[in-house]
Amino acid sequence: MRLFLLALVIFLWSACTKKQSPFLRYTSEAIHHKLPDSLKASIDLSFATETESGSLSGTLFSVPGERYRIELRGPLGISAASVFWKDSNWSIIIPSEELIWKGRGKELPTPIPGLKSINIHQLVSTLWGDILGPGWEQSHKVNKDSLNHWNWQKGDVFYTATMNQKTGHIYNHSQQKQSERLEITLQDYQEHPPYVIPTEVTFAIGKTSLTLEISQVNYKPSWKPRLWKLREPASFQTINWD
Repeated sequence: MRLFLLALVIFLWSACTKKQSPFLRYTSEAIHHKLPDSLKASIDLSFATETESGSLSGTLFSVPGERYRIELRGPLGISAASVFWKDSNWSIIIPSEELIWKGRGKELPTPIPGLKSINIHQLVSTLWGDILGPGWEQSHKVNKDSLNHWNWQKGDVFYTATMNQKTGHIYNHSQQKQSERLEITLQDYQEHPPYVIPTEVTFAIGKTSLTLEISQVNYKPSWKPRLWKLREPASFQTINWD
């Protein structure tokens, strides 16, 4: 009897002190992670469809959640596009077309067939360790389907996430809204102190994809104030995007 009671006590104690699941531990850390004051990163953006593909190199400047600027370059370092987002207002300047797109909100248009727009916050938030993108912590209760697979809902959007149990890193998550499904794949996690981030992130809808590759990150950059004053040539055509 004493052995039985002892075994029962040990079982109950181990159950009460059971470690939090890797996903819940990750999400708790993600909610409370400290944002960098600013950052500068060297990036490559590439796209692929069933019939075409292409890539641009560039530099990202960011005050996370407040303002972003991306300078994209084509062959020989020629300016291909300037992307600017601040206070929910954005501009995209395309010098070769003498064109300026303007709009408001978090969604920025892309010229990629099959991928009408991309959430600017979600595109760059992995750079400071926010793997699932902003706003997910306001979702309903997270349900655990298996040891490494979870799902949850926010409004009319359904989410899933899959984690590598050995590393604790999320390598895939998706967002389903009506018939449209966005698949996000995260690869090649590397240390960029104080964060561990995926250096290759792919956003895919069907057979269309946009991939962000990160080669260098500086979390304590210095820049001049004029960086946040985008010059818009008066001769360029301006198109308001709805």
